[in-house]
Amino acid sequence: MTTIHQDMLQIGRKAAELLIGLIEKPKTTLVEHIIVPGAFVEGESVKLLG
Repeated sequence: MTTIHQDMLQIGRKAAELLIGLIEKPKTTLVEHIIVPGAFVEGESVKLLG
């Protein structure tokens, strides 16, 4: 199976920061798009075509 690997610790920390911000200042928190870098992990099902 081919998957994408992302830093779960970084995702959890950012989620916690955003949640705390929403709790402390609910009307001042803006919607954000967060990009967490990932790595393509090629599984055994991947083969070359051609």
